[in-house]
This record gives sequence, C-alpha cells and structure tokens, in this order.
Amino acid sequence: MRYLGLTALVLVACATEQQGSSALARRDAIYAANRALNEGTYRSRDGFQSTRWGMTRDEVASLYPAAESLPRGDLALSMNVAEHPARVVFLFTKGRLGVVHIRFTQFEDIRIEHKALAELLTTKYGIPSEDVDTAQEAAERVGQHRLAADLVWSSAKINEALSGAPADTYKQSRIDASAERAEAEAQQQAISAQSDFILQKKWETSETGINLFGRRIPDEDMLFIDYESIMLAPRLHQELEMERLEHKKEQAKDL
Repeated sequence: MRYLGLTALVLVACATEQQGSSALARRDAIYAANRALNEGTYRSRDGFQSTRWGMTRDEVASLYPAAESLPRGDLALSMNVAEHPARVVFLFTKGRLGVVHIRFTQFEDIRIEHKALAELLTTKYGIPSEDVDTAQEAAERVGQHRLAADLVWSSAKINEALSGAPADTYKQSRIDASAERAEAEAQQQAISAQSDFILQKKWETSETGINLFGRRIPDEDMLFIDYESIMLAPRLHQELEMERLEHKKEQAKDL
C-alpha cells in the first residue's frame, strides 16, 4: 500500500512538473511572439491555405497574383474555396497579415451549406468550441414553457392526492394562462426566427481562431468564414476601430 501511495505521489509530481513546463513554454512562446511583433519579424506556422500570419503584403500578393489592392492596402480576389464561389479579403496590420475574411457569394440553402462547411472544418480542426443556432434555440423555448406549466400542474395534482385537499383551481388557472401567454410569445418568436436567425461555429488552434458564420434576414442570406491570427487580429481590430473613429471625425467636419 505504501508503494502505491509513493507511486501516486511520483505520478502527481511528474504531471505537475509537465504542466508547469508546458505553461512556461506557452509563456515563453507568447513573449517571443510579442517581441517578434514589435520588431516586425513575427511569422506564424499557421494561416489560411498557403499564407502564414505575419506575411507581408508582397508575399501574399505573390501567392495570389490575381488579387486586387483595396484602399487601406488590403488585398482581395474572387476564387473558389472548398468548391464554393467566394470573395476573399486579406487584411493587414502594420503591413503584416492578420485576418482572412471569406464571404461566400453563391449558395442554395444557408443551412445546408453551413452544415457542409462545418463538417469540413470539423474534419480539419476537431469539435467546435462554440455552436449557435438561434432558430433552434427559439423552437426549444416553446417546449420549455409548456413543460414548466405541465410540471406545475402535475405537482398540484400530486399534492392533492397526498393531502386529500382540493387544489387551488384559481391559482392553477392563473398559472395556465401565464404559461399559455409565454408559450404563444415563444411560438411567435420561433416563427420569426425561421426568417431571421444566426448560425455560428467556432474553432481555435494555438495560433488561429476560425469563425463560421451564417445569417438569414428576410431579404438576404450571408455566409462567411473568418480566419484570425490570435496574435495579430487584436491589433488589427484596434487599428480598424481607430480608423473608423478618425473617419467619423472627418465626416463631422461637414456639419
């Protein structure tokens, strides 16, 4: 028994040491990446297709000669992605590739296409870390309201049988009326959600965040994938926000 206890202590100690080493390695990797970012030499081993985070505009352009230049220095082109026609935009921060935005331009059914793309991404990156379907959530809420009311009714009947005292019919009728209103509202929301919903799945590697996003609104369906460098995307978003605020200031001068 003593030997078993000693073995367990050794295993725990080894596991703790390995976790500590792993955490130190991640910390050192982050420090090194930040230093490389500041020095302008950061280059990831990850990215979209043959691109790598941290590539310069010229390097990306050499991989996609048909790409056109956008006003802020980003690159864009139309191409097939996973056999789907798409518009692909390569976004840069301080001249370094940080985000790739893919907007699919032709598809028949948003749910079918979203599911097909999700299956491909799951094959490559594993189970998604986030899975959202607002229409499904709205439909599930309809049943939840009815279930809650049925449970209250069942509880009242059980108490009546056990105590021999008649249930408060007035109280039960108010509960039923409230449940019916809530269920009717949930049903209306579920109906509306069929023409206005969001589909979203997310994956993450050590260097890349992947966001598959679908949106149906009454007049349009939208489907896209964003690949984001975990190191560079925050800087890019901050840069874009500053540019947006500066643009608003320029617009305000006309007023």
